[in-house]
Parts: sequence; C-alpha cells; structure tokens
Amino acid sequence: MLSCMYFELSRSGDSNPITINHNLRTASHRNFPRWLKTIIEYTETAHFDPMTFIISIQLEDSILVAADRRHTTVKEDGTYTHRDDQESKIYAWKRGIITGSGETTVIDRAIEFFIKLSDSKIETLPKCLTASRLLRELEVDHYQVKTTKLLYSDYTATGVQCYTIEPDGYGTYQVKACAKNEILLWLFDPNVDNII
Repeated sequence: MLSCMYFELSRSGDSNPITINHNLRTASHRNFPRWLKTIIEYTETAHFDPMTFIISIQLEDSILVAADRRHTTVKEDGTYTHRDDQESKIYAWKRGIITGSGETTVIDRAIEFFIKLSDSKIETLPKCLTASRLLRELEVDHYQVKTTKLLYSDYTATGVQCYTIEPDGYGTYQVKACAKNEILLWLFDPNVDNII
C-alpha cells in the first residue's frame, strides 16, 4: 500500500493571501491521471523484492508525492531487515513533507536531527543528513547508507516547491529544486522489470 500526499496552494483574500492545503491520502487516487493510477495500482498489487518506490510530481503550484511503506535497515553483517507495516515513509514537518530512499536509520535520524536539534530550519536539512550518515557509517559500512537521499517540500510565494538532497559522490550533498512538471521516480532496487 502506498502513502500519497498532495499539497496545493490556494489564495484566499488579502488577510491570508497564501494557505497550504495538504491531504494525506492512503490509496485514494480517484482524481489522479490515468497513467499515475496505473503505476500506483500496479505497485499495490504486484510482488516486489525489497525496494523503495517513491514518485514525486512538481506541478505549477502544488506537488504530488507517493511512497511505498517498506523500511529497510542494514545489519552489521551487511544483511537487511525489512519492515512492511502501516507506518508511512512520508513525514510531515511544519512547512511540508520529507521522505527518502536508502537506509531507514539514516533517514529517521536525519529527520529527528532536523526537527529536534535544528528546530526545523530547512537550510540545515543537508547537514542533518550528513551527520546522520556519518554516525551510521560508524555502525555499518554499506553502499545503501552512503547513497541515502531525501526529498522534501517547502512552500514559496508561488506555491509548494519540491527539492531533492542527493549525494554528490564526494561525501557532501547537493540540494536541487524540482522543475515545473518534473516527475521523479526513485527506485532503490534498480531492477525495474517488475513494473515495466
């Protein structure tokens, strides 16, 4: 089952010119385009090997984000533990959402650092991800820890904007704003035979 979150910008008069409406939808995708419904419906019924599936669409003044509910943790011996449950991978923060692909401990700690230590100052999120990854690398050395990345939203004067934080290959992260009408599809397992 996927968790879906849709954010849109609405203008409602001079006293409150911009409000953000966000609706958490769990597999209620009746109004989505047919091609997106097909992807979501297939991922809900198909059997996948352990992997991440996140799709994000940057619209003009809103975004659509959907993610699977599988959580993967790397054990010290390099093997994986997987958890499939009703816990969403899409985390809400005071100005949007955060989700990620990679190792669960790195993602969870980065979000915890962001909310508790940096008081949700968005400019600190890449540093929180770096600190979380470095701490996790002391516990386990694995490519899934090194390749963990985040996707987050924030609102601007023109609407909700989606951003990615991805490793640059040199131990630091690059923040990139998604372009209008950009579609991101993150699959941790690069084998896409099950959905093509």
